Amino acid sequence: MGSPSVGRHGAVAAPPRRLLLFAVVALAATAAVVAGLLPPVAAAMVHASAGVGRRTPWSGVANPLTSPTSCGRPHPSVVCDADGLLPPSSAAVVDGLVHGIRGGRPPYAPAVCGDGQPAVPADAPAGTDRGYAVGVAVVASMDLSAGVPPGGGSDLGAYARRVYDAWGVGDTGCGNGVLLLLGIDDRAMYIVTGSGARRSLTEARIDGVYAQMRPALRAGKPGQAVEVGVAAIGKALAAPPQDVDDDGNGGGGDDGPWWLPVGLFVAAAVGITLAGRRAEARKRARYAAFRSALRRTDSDRSAALANRYEARSCAICLQDFPTDGGGGGGGATTPHSDGVAAPLTAAGAASVGAAAVVANGGGERPDGARRPRTLACGHVYCDGCISAWVASDHGTCPICRAPVTDAPPPAAAPPSSSSSTAPVAAAAAAGARGWAAYRPELAFRAGRLRSLYPEYVPPALLDTWEREGYHQPLGVAAATVGLPAPTRAAALADGGGGWAPGSSFGGGLVFGWGGTRGQLVDCASFARGQ
Repeated sequence: MGSPSVGRHGAVAAPPRRLLLFAVVALAATAAVVAGLLPPVAAAMVHASAGVGRRTPWSGVANPLTSPTSCGRPHPSVVCDADGLLPPSSAAVVDGLVHGIRGGRPPYAPAVCGDGQPAVPADAPAGTDRGYAVGVAVVASMDLSAGVPPGGGSDLGAYARRVYDAWGVGDTGCGNGVLLLLGIDDRAMYIVTGSGARRSLTEARIDGVYAQMRPALRAGKPGQAVEVGVAAIGKALAAPPQDVDDDGNGGGGDDGPWWLPVGLFVAAAVGITLAGRRAEARKRARYAAFRSALRRTDSDRSAALANRYEARSCAICLQDFPTDGGGGGGGATTPHSDGVAAPLTAAGAASVGAAAVVANGGGERPDGARRPRTLACGHVYCDGCISAWVASDHGTCPICRAPVTDAPPPAAAPPSSSSSTAPVAAAAAAGARGWAAYRPELAFRAGRLRSLYPEYVPPALLDTWEREGYHQPLGVAAATVGLPAPTRAAALADGGGGWAPGSSFGGGLVFGWGGTRGQLVDCASFARGQ
């Protein structure tokens, strides 16, 4: 009979010892995990127990500077967090930020009071706080039963304003205080500004602060949200002040002074008015030039019918030739070749071609370019106009297509006698011509009126002048056919002066040379044959 086997007892006893060791290790690990999770869970339980059925009235938000322990702070602070919603580290960061803002040193700015004056005089002792005062109040839920003051507003705004006033944020009589209020469970935040702080922290900039805080609040990180919000408030207060209204809205804003758009509008209106007046003045000047040219043409027509026509204006530009003896006095023109003029060749005419431009028939040119030049065919033009024509390789007269050469100097008139032919000879020597010689020139001038003044000589009027049966002065048809109604009324009321019907002899106009009805606007384009 043997004793029990040690090995068996050992084998049986070993498993319990190993299980005990495993249980001890597992219990230690569980304790460590529980210890790590307990603070957040406990904080959540405390938060839940504090928030359930409990709302903080405005009078229950203690001043953290005078009652720090009631605000969950171990020492005087600018943060009141009686419900313990912020991590202590976040409250400490906010205290540091507000200390810098209050000092008013870069990157922050000295405070400005509601009247625009500095909160602290420039000669204040060194180390004096010159900046804005900022306070932060965080509650789980707000009791808004106190309502809205008689002045109106929102319940939330009234709650925040009462806390601001109770704390006395900022310097007395300056309005350089700011209060940031958060209701975590209410999902509400509000910023109160004094009259001085409102100059920089306008409604638009407050909206920017809210926008920067929202992401952290939505992520359940109120501590980070408060840090971001206070930093944004300090940056906004350091921005240049703005004129504000009673509601804190920037009068000028970041878009410039209020009067800038008004000034731009007024300047634009004045510019449009002046431009309209200048345009109207130009139109009146062109109409006056057109009427003058038309009267001159009809006056020449009457003279031709009486066999006493002498060219006193250029058939191309329709401008009067300069008078002898200078511009005044009404002396007679000199419609013959000037002995010092350049020869009518392409090379010689180029020397005066640059003076030939006449803007829309109304421009003024130097007298040297406007002096008359008579061709061998008898037609007379401005020196500048005919020179530009010849310089562009045209060798014939624009009216009759005869070769372009200068007329010989006029011969001296024979001695006066009692013969009945003496007046006729004198007129011929002076260059007087009759209807047969003037009729082609009249047709050419009518075409030039259309080219230079198309707004007053429409195609219908030119067609009327062209008709074989038309025997009246050009101004008659212009006053009744071609002009717009207001202009036509003015012409009919003019009372004559070259517009009234004249002699009806001589038949209609003859247009047979080509190129005289084009849109010619100056002598240069005419010279190019356009």
